[in-house]
Amino acid sequence: MALRHRSHGDFLAHPLDFVRSLVGLPAGHQIGIVVAQQLQQAFALHNPQVGQLQLRPQFGFIGAISSRLGRLDRQSRHRLVARRDQPDRDQPSGRHQQPEHEPAHPLLPKGMQELMRADARQLSSVHGRYPGRVSKHAGAATSGRLSRPHTRWNLLLPRSSTTMWPEAGDSLSLSEARRRGCRLAGMEKATRRTFLETAGALAAPAGQPPLSSAQRRGYRHSGFAPTGRPQKLSENLFLLEDTCNVYVIRDGNACVLVDFGSGKILDYLAELGISRVDWILHTHHHRDQCQGDWKAVERGIPIAVPRHERHLFADAQNFWRNRRVFHLYYVRNDFNTTAENIRVSRVLADYSAFRWNKIEFLVLPTPGHTLGSITLLATIDGRRVAFSGDLMYAPGKILNLYDTQVNYGGSEGIDLSIYSLTQLRERKPELLCPSHGAPLRDPDEGIRRTIERLTEYYRFQVGEPVIANQPIAVSPHLVAFHQTTSSFYAIIADSGKALFVDYGAPSGVHFSNFERATAVSDRIRFVEHSIDLLRNKFGLKSVEVAMPSHMHDDHINGFPHLIRHYGTQIWCYENMVDVFQNPRGYNLGCILGEPFKVTRAFRNGEKFRWEGFEFEVTYNPGHTEYQMALYVKLDGEMVAFTGDAFFMPNPRNDGTMRHNLIFRNWVESDSHVKSIRNLIAHQPTLICPGHGRPYPVDRALLEATEKKMLRQQQLFEELLPEGETNFGLNPSWVSIYPYQIVAARGERFQLQVRVQNYRARPMPIEIALVTPAEWTIEPEVLKFEAPPATLTTRAFTVTIPKDWRPPGPRFAIAADVVREGKYLGQITEAVVEMRGQ
Repeated sequence: MALRHRSHGDFLAHPLDFVRSLVGLPAGHQIGIVVAQQLQQAFALHNPQVGQLQLRPQFGFIGAISSRLGRLDRQSRHRLVARRDQPDRDQPSGRHQQPEHEPAHPLLPKGMQELMRADARQLSSVHGRYPGRVSKHAGAATSGRLSRPHTRWNLLLPRSSTTMWPEAGDSLSLSEARRRGCRLAGMEKATRRTFLETAGALAAPAGQPPLSSAQRRGYRHSGFAPTGRPQKLSENLFLLEDTCNVYVIRDGNACVLVDFGSGKILDYLAELGISRVDWILHTHHHRDQCQGDWKAVERGIPIAVPRHERHLFADAQNFWRNRRVFHLYYVRNDFNTTAENIRVSRVLADYSAFRWNKIEFLVLPTPGHTLGSITLLATIDGRRVAFSGDLMYAPGKILNLYDTQVNYGGSEGIDLSIYSLTQLRERKPELLCPSHGAPLRDPDEGIRRTIERLTEYYRFQVGEPVIANQPIAVSPHLVAFHQTTSSFYAIIADSGKALFVDYGAPSGVHFSNFERATAVSDRIRFVEHSIDLLRNKFGLKSVEVAMPSHMHDDHINGFPHLIRHYGTQIWCYENMVDVFQNPRGYNLGCILGEPFKVTRAFRNGEKFRWEGFEFEVTYNPGHTEYQMALYVKLDGEMVAFTGDAFFMPNPRNDGTMRHNLIFRNWVESDSHVKSIRNLIAHQPTLICPGHGRPYPVDRALLEATEKKMLRQQQLFEELLPEGETNFGLNPSWVSIYPYQIVAARGERFQLQVRVQNYRARPMPIEIALVTPAEWTIEPEVLKFEAPPATLTTRAFTVTIPKDWRPPGPRFAIAADVVREGKYLGQITEAVVEMRGQ
């Protein structure tokens, strides 16, 4: 093992032979884990700091700690212990005496204390290795001073903590050290903790944070273990039946594990010729898959998890702090989440490839058993193998039904499983390895039977599953998918190139499961759909362009996928660009959390040509400020793609189109009036709405709808205080940008405040930020006049002190507002997420 200082690249290559020479590497590693816990407990560690050190992952950190403890002279170690409980760092010599009952090496577990007491000759005679390698220690403890430790010890400390040590042989009081500017490993501020906070940080593999407090303290574990032994499935593929099936993929003396169960597999790796675990790959978050991960974390084995379930591993304790139990209608079985945080080294993004040595694992999204489940597909020993988690148990069987229910009385997971199994079957695996149940050597027939049985059950309980959905061929060049979560449209040119208008999830089931989720980390998951059908039935060759009707996630959550996998360009109305590229900037309804790049933007009324068709883009507010209408003459029809502005005529037969109101989307009193007048001006014959089937329109329908929208505008004005109508409709008339701020201690950055003036005159404004008291805000108060009928932007400069301790990883700030001399209070806010917390 070697320790690298990141700033200089020098290696601490001193042989770590003390523990290994006594008990061998595996046992030395285990002893070291206990050493770390004892060190942490002895010094009451809190919030360990990584500093600037990197531990190469081939070995545990313990060899380093144990070896260096063996080489630290007894005097230095006793001084550290003596300092542990001193109320005054500059206590006179002799004030603290080592109690008789305290072991000679109080930081070590009992077994290590005995080893450390033994001399080298005795140890070598017992173990027959490395005679004389354990150094003798001499010198009595002298209170109040620190002797310089072994020179190599400095490399275990952060760079800032290893400067200005006294010369060899010198000793230095702490008060003298402070006078000379010597940090003495930071003990002038943290005598009890700093030394071991740094040591504890070494337990983390490179690039990872230290263990969480729960993992340092440790949880009580039962000691139960499976009774079976690994089974050989092929030359380099093995299975252990644990709390779940744990699969071992071997390459030489290294392996990757798919799921981990209780971790018992570690005891059998040596007999399989394996000495190193490079990765654990999880298919989903349930405890039976990962309850032994604490063993992997302690050994520094990196863990990769499904992207959409990362928070249920890495932030499990926060999940439990916030999971509602009373009034339980969102019955998704995220209750089967680990009790303790699990350090995550990598996320497995849907449709990505995870490469290990010569093996490539395709990450296929397969929701059903859980919403974030994945299947890993790889070629192993010449066969295409699918590690499918709990998507299915056996031909025609699934593990349980309760995990498939998300909402009260729902069968969502059944529908999702049918879709996922259909997608998996198309990949033609030759061996299917489930998390429970026996591996299937004829996966196609097993998957077919399971789809058939699940479909029968879903039809009995609900109706037709998603895979039964079919599009409408509206005209030779226009295909409408009206059964997807939002309607999307494919305009397919004679060349086979396509322009999509919107592209959301494959069904309401795929999308709606996330609507009631409140965890900050939850993200709506996209699963590819419809493209193969368009290729096979409608001659699609490429998806060249995708255009959003508006900014809502149910219409665009497939756009990042199109960009990544099909090279699709995104064209949109100009006011949507920043919402897509900087979604953290806004607090609007239905924002997609994943940013993506816009290739081209259009002004109101701008026209363009594509593949022989002429289009016009117009501003189309109402449902949201960030919405367009797209007009095109297509196969003899004047078609308007209107997003969610208006829907099929009202079932009440009042002769008008339907609409909706969501004030968080930025609504103004005349927004819908503008949109309907826009439609009247263009006289479309066919409207393609954001939800539902395309429908024909005529002038009478449009004018009747205009009359209704004018009445709505009147109602707004009648209900709200005079002159305050738009201020009472739009909660974002004053806002902080960005709304979701990502910051770190020691940073200096700008925060904008944006003010929409709905007056016909200048509007005096005063704004002050309400932030943690330690922050520096410049200026303290912004005073300005917002010009009439405009959006005005001003900026504060914010400085966060380096030594500031945040109240938590995520917290709120606010803006106190005075408008036209009237104190309105803290009427807008923003959320701050601290990096590294």
